[in-house]
Amino acid sequence: MVLETASLIALAAVICWGFGDYFIQQTVRKIGSVQSLFFIGLIGSILMLPLVWTELPLAFQPENALFLIGIGVLTFIVALILFESLKEGKLSVVDVIFEFELPITVLLALFFFGEQLTLIQGFLIGLIFVGILLIALEHLHIKKIVHSLEKGVLLALIGSVGMGFLNFYTASASRTITPGLAIFVPWVIYGTLSLAVIMMRKETHSLWSNFRKYPHIILGQSILDSLAWMFFAVALSQHSAAIVTAITESYPALALFLGVWFNKEKIASHQMIGAAVALGACVILAFYAG
Repeated sequence: MVLETASLIALAAVICWGFGDYFIQQTVRKIGSVQSLFFIGLIGSILMLPLVWTELPLAFQPENALFLIGIGVLTFIVALILFESLKEGKLSVVDVIFEFELPITVLLALFFFGEQLTLIQGFLIGLIFVGILLIALEHLHIKKIVHSLEKGVLLALIGSVGMGFLNFYTASASRTITPGLAIFVPWVIYGTLSLAVIMMRKETHSLWSNFRKYPHIILGQSILDSLAWMFFAVALSQHSAAIVTAITESYPALALFLGVWFNKEKIASHQMIGAAVALGACVILAFYAG
């Protein structure tokens, strides 16, 4: 029952991330990456505070505090890389630039957590990875693939490694501290770092005016992204990090359909096939693991 619940929670994270990234893209294009990150940190922290209030003493223990602050700094750096990519590119394609985080997270979980995968689980995770790679590639012609990869390969490598370790550290904090604090404290940290950058740029005056102009997309991105990470942390505390990460990594397939539906983005047939493969394997893995 616990595994089944964890799989369903992971699927809830998929839905929240799929819709959340749509709002993040809109917000970043309106107010910039740092302000978008600040609002997620601020609003998410406020929403999570009642849930973690009784757990706060744990966050002040020296070892826990140092660990959670480190996760917050890493989240800030990786999120800025992701947001800048969402600002410039297609929602349906940019969302999968960092998808090499999946094998990185799986390897870390297998090596450090001692997790084991059955043959079927490994096959389904492989299908999810193949599906999201098909979504990422706009062209299947080898020369066009090389050309497209040259544009952002360094950013992709940095982002994927960062996200892989972020997933791993979030899983570790969720299990050794609590799922709530594993998200709440990093949210406070990167929200504070974002505010510091905004103050250095002397842009604090625009925060309220931007919120008044774009309340719906700011609230949408902040609530959905925070919910997604909370669901992710809870699932990680109850289930295999490799499997939970594989399930949640299928959210770009949902983002692809949102990009096509709302932004009228043009998508190649192999990308649609990749989305179907990734989502299908995700659902099967969730119920098989459960």
